[in-house]
Amino acid sequence: MTPISIDSVPRFITKLCVPASSLKMLHKALGFDVDQLIFDLEDSVMDSEKPNARQNLRTIEKTEISSIAIRINAINTGYFQSDLDFLRDCPGIYDRIILPKIDSRAMLDEYLNVLPEGKPLEIQIETALGLVNVKEIAEHPSIEALSFGPLDFLASVGVSMISSELWGEEIQELLRYALIQILIAGHAYNKYVYDGPTVNLDNDVLRNAVTVARNLGVDGKWLIHPNQIEICKEVFAAKIAADFEIIDMNFGSAKISGQMIDKASLRIAKNK
Repeated sequence: MTPISIDSVPRFITKLCVPASSLKMLHKALGFDVDQLIFDLEDSVMDSEKPNARQNLRTIEKTEISSIAIRINAINTGYFQSDLDFLRDCPGIYDRIILPKIDSRAMLDEYLNVLPEGKPLEIQIETALGLVNVKEIAEHPSIEALSFGPLDFLASVGVSMISSELWGEEIQELLRYALIQILIAGHAYNKYVYDGPTVNLDNDVLRNAVTVARNLGVDGKWLIHPNQIEICKEVFAAKIAADFEIIDMNFGSAKISGQMIDKASLRIAKNK
């Protein structure tokens, strides 16, 4: 397997997930100013609607949007084979495949044995076991990105509160811990890392979540509503260090705005 060079892979800052069961939403989404559309066959689609969702996707024509990804159902479900048939039948509709709930490198290899070749893969870490094995998963040469799935992750570790409005600081700490582990593993092996969706649609809550993720160093974020796109873009466009800008540095260290700046600081400033 040829290792993926991240320098040749586009980064998708805004990734809007759209349930494929809604034909109206699918076609409307094609007009959004978003970096990537994720047409979902998995959790956002009721079991009874999955055949209809696949049929809806067959009506899609690729547009100027930089990327259309398909999130399929897990290989250990009864829906995977039908999703696989769709992927093989309609390769022109999508350019990437997203694999949910990857728990181990062995599971990832199962997918690779049957998936169509030539389509980049993004995997989701959504379980406690997946987080435990995230290093070996991130090391796999056939994936270009990892994404965090916060809701399934919380379910897998025993959290019982559905409403995010009831989540205390301890839940936020747990989610942040998981995201950081995924971020470290992914970037250690030159993969993009994307934060999962923020289900609370309050603009201030979203802005804070995107800001935290951006400051930690993630490469983009999943979104679940078109109103979230502009906020996400705005936050990612902002400088991490807003009080100074380093253009070049030919010296060992300097002091700017009360902070010691050296070449390591320059490397941080160059991150976008």
